[in-house]
Amino acid sequence: YKYLNSGPGGTAGMFIHENHHKSDLPKLAGWWGHNKATRFKMGDEFDPIKTAESWQVSNAPVLSMSALRASLDIFDAVPLESLRNKSLALSQCIMQMIDHLSEETGEKIKIITPREDAKRGGQVSVQFENRNNSFFQQISKNGVIADWREPGTIRMAIAPLYNSYEDISKLESFKRFFRNMKRYTVVGAGLVGSLLSLYLSKKGHQVDVYERRKDPRKNKKSEGRSINLALSERGWASLKEVGIEKEVLFDAIPMYRRVMHDIEGKLSYQDYGKNGQAIYSVSRGGLNRLLIEKAESKPNIKISFDHKCIAANLNDASVTFEHQRKTNEIKNDAVFGTDGAFSKIRLEFQKRSGFSYSQDYIEHGYKELNINPGPEGSFRLEKEALHIWPRGGYMLIALPNPDGSFTCT
Repeated sequence: YKYLNSGPGGTAGMFIHENHHKSDLPKLAGWWGHNKATRFKMGDEFDPIKTAESWQVSNAPVLSMSALRASLDIFDAVPLESLRNKSLALSQCIMQMIDHLSEETGEKIKIITPREDAKRGGQVSVQFENRNNSFFQQISKNGVIADWREPGTIRMAIAPLYNSYEDISKLESFKRFFRNMKRYTVVGAGLVGSLLSLYLSKKGHQVDVYERRKDPRKNKKSEGRSINLALSERGWASLKEVGIEKEVLFDAIPMYRRVMHDIEGKLSYQDYGKNGQAIYSVSRGGLNRLLIEKAESKPNIKISFDHKCIAANLNDASVTFEHQRKTNEIKNDAVFGTDGAFSKIRLEFQKRSGFSYSQDYIEHGYKELNINPGPEGSFRLEKEALHIWPRGGYMLIALPNPDGSFTCT
């Protein structure tokens, strides 16, 4: 297919030695491979022809055959040796460009295709240590038509019959991409920080995330307030953008209405929307752990736990962290502060002229309670609802969990 314009589903050839014609080697049972003498008896069993013909599956598709026929006329006019030489020259050109790109940008790139002509076929495979599929999507938009293979590998197939050196020059878009790529520091790996890192990763940037807490996946004990989230359409849209909405939905519970409990135990109801519309009860800690897991799976995101931000210089985007009684200054292209209510990054902004900030404390306190599940994990209250006990100067709310319990505040 690299020489005759063929593609998926196109005509293909295969040599099968006569020693195997009568063997039971695996094959697809197709009309054209069936014994011609019994083909029209429409039997239930496949009766293969005792020649290489038994490997035939179907008649050739007309459209791809037309392209093949057109290329055969050109192919007859060009010696195969000339095509092979051009293929080698084009692949050599690609490898030289990749070498220069790696040297110029410092990008960690490995050519995994053999450099020796005798060992190289009609393609070049290049592995990028710190790149994911979003990088491939970006260069595809700039005219580089190739294949993506995990992990981090781009395979470029050369068709010497019509590819030119000008086509190869489109690999310059790699260079433009790396020039536009930034390296960012994100302070805080909570819900906002971990989600932001996925967005930045999707744009192809390098992201260094630093979190004061220990890894919450290893330390299951909740730190801070763990009240469930009531996730609405805006939240789902954000999760969908980074491709994890289905995983979150698996453990989410729809809440179609509020159930109001008055002091006498009577119930009243307030729908959250039209029929079928709901907000969803989602574990805050569970969602955070999932976002961290997804972020760490990206080759261009690195998360460092147990790193406390102790200083920041917003003029040069440098941040100083303390880890195991040692300090380390990190300087990248920009800093994002997602480090919560007592943000060190926001404190640095407050020191700058023209930055307005206000903070007000409410008179109410906060207490987390729990309603245990009923027998065999049953729900003691209506499952698909947000429950509220309003009492004037205070209130109690309860959100459902998959195990039958309710998280209350």
